[in-house]
Amino acid sequence: MRRPLLRTGFTLLIVSALALSCREEQSTEVAKAQSPFRQNIEAYLDQLNPETENELRRLSELRHGLDFSDIDRQPLSDNEDVLIAGTHSLDLEKGSVVKALFFVQHGQVVRSNIVAFTNTQADHNKLVISIIRRRFDPNSYSGRISFYSIFGDIIFFNEIDQGQFTANGVAQSRRSSKAHSASRSQGCIDWYLVTTYHYAGGGTSTSEQYLTTTCGGECQTVRMQGRTQCGGGGSAASAGPALPGFAADGDRYIFTDPDGKTTTYLYDHATRAWTIYSVVLPEMVVQSHPATYSYLASDGPPADNSWLKGPDNLLYIYDAWSGAWEAGQDFYVGGDGRDVIGNKGDFFRCFRTARPANLTIYVDQPKAGSNIPVSGTDVGHAWVGLSQTYNGVTVTRVFGFYPEGKSTPLFPEDPGVVVNDSRHEYDVSVTFEVSASQLIQIINFATNKTGEYDLNTNNCVNFVVDACRSAGIKVPANESDWLGGGGLSPGQFGEDMRKYNAPGKLTKRDTDGGTAPAQSGDCQL
Repeated sequence: MRRPLLRTGFTLLIVSALALSCREEQSTEVAKAQSPFRQNIEAYLDQLNPETENELRRLSELRHGLDFSDIDRQPLSDNEDVLIAGTHSLDLEKGSVVKALFFVQHGQVVRSNIVAFTNTQADHNKLVISIIRRRFDPNSYSGRISFYSIFGDIIFFNEIDQGQFTANGVAQSRRSSKAHSASRSQGCIDWYLVTTYHYAGGGTSTSEQYLTTTCGGECQTVRMQGRTQCGGGGSAASAGPALPGFAADGDRYIFTDPDGKTTTYLYDHATRAWTIYSVVLPEMVVQSHPATYSYLASDGPPADNSWLKGPDNLLYIYDAWSGAWEAGQDFYVGGDGRDVIGNKGDFFRCFRTARPANLTIYVDQPKAGSNIPVSGTDVGHAWVGLSQTYNGVTVTRVFGFYPEGKSTPLFPEDPGVVVNDSRHEYDVSVTFEVSASQLIQIINFATNKTGEYDLNTNNCVNFVVDACRSAGIKVPANESDWLGGGGLSPGQFGEDMRKYNAPGKLTKRDTDGGTAPAQSGDCQL
C-alpha cells in the first residue's frame, strides 16, 4: 500500500483554502484572453474588499500581473474545478514562479490562493494538481513551495531537499489581547507563522514570527481563505451536495464546500443511502470556524499524527506535511491467532519443482464486488495457493502475508509473517497454470520473504503481486487511498481479478466466492 499520508514520502501540501479530491485527471482546457474564465475571475476580484492600502496595492498588482492567456482548468471534485493562472511581475518570493489559483463552483469563483515555487525548473501546473490531489512525490521537487492568500498573506510553506522534508511553516491564529476600536468590537485575531525545522538526525526545532492582526468576528479569516463573503460565497456556490437520486452500489460523490472542506460520500445499495466515507479538513477551516470544530481546536499547530474520534464517529488524523486533518473509518490488520508458517522450507517441500503446477490468486474484499478499500473496519485480504497433482496425489499449499501483531493507519509497520491461509473465505479467485521454473520462483520468493509488513507499501496484496512478478507474471497493481495512507488494496485488487486475463492456461475463475482449500498432500520429510 503506497506511502502513508502521515509519513515522509506522502503527498506534501493540503493548504487551508485548497479543495482536495480523489477524482481522476481529465484533459485540461486552455482559456484565451476573452474566455469566460477571465470574466469569472474578474467578477470574483471585483467582490473582494481590501481594507488597507497594502491590501489594495497587492490586489492591484495581482490584477495587472495575471496572464489571462495562460489559464489551465482542472476538475477537482464533483462540484469544483480549479483555474491555474500564470502571472508576471509578482514578487512574493524573489525569483520564484508564481501561480494564482481560483476555485470554481457552479460557475462562480468561491476562493483563491497564490502559490510560489523557488525551483523554476519544474512543471508547476502539474505540481499544483499533484499537491491538491494529495499525490505529491517529494522526490520530484527540491526547493520551497509556498501558499498565500489572495492578498499575499503566507498560509503554508514546505521546503524539500532531494526528497527530504526540511522545514514547514503554517499560519496560526490566536485571540488578540490588543486594544481595538468599538467598530471592531467583535474581537481581533493575531496571526503567527509557526515554522518547524527537521534535521537529518531526526530532531526538530520550532520558531514563530508575528504576521498580522485581523478583526471582525466570524468574518476575520475570510481574507486568509480568499473568500468574498462570510459563511457563504454566493447562494449557488453555498448549496449542499447534490447527491444523485439513482446510484449503483459503491458509487462515490465528492463534494467540496466553499471553505475547502472535502467530503466523499459512498452509496450503499443495501440501505439505499449515501454515507460519509471520508473527510479532508484543512487546518485553516478549523481555525475559521472554532465553534463548529471545537473538538479539533488547539493553541498551536497540532502535532504530526495527532488523532481523535470526532462526533461523527470518524477518526481524525493530523498530517503536518499537509496542514490538514484527514478523517475516515478506523481499522487495523491483525495477524493474531494466525497459523504462522515456522519452517517454510518444510511447508513447500512436497512440491515436485520439475513439474508445472496451478497458481490460484484469492481475494477477500472488504465488500464483495466493490473496489472500496475499507468497509466499516474490514480491509479484506489477498493470498495465493499452489496445487500440483502427481501419482494420484494432490499437494496444496495456501499462504499469505500478515503483520505479526497488527498494523493501523497510525502505526502501519509491524514485523511481517507468512501464514497458512487454508480455509480462508474469499470473494473472487483466479486459477491458472505455471511452469516448473515459475513454480520454483514463487516458492523461493515465499520461502525467503522477510521484513516489515507495511499497511501502505508492503501488505498482503503487495505480497501476491511481488510473488507473481518474481515468476515473470504480470498482475494489476492499481492503488487506492484510505484514511492515513494508500496503496494496493484487496477491494481494488479483487475487482481487477474479476477481469484479469491470466497468462497461459486459465483453469478457473470464481466470482461467486467460497473457501480456500485445506492443506493436502503430505509427503515424507
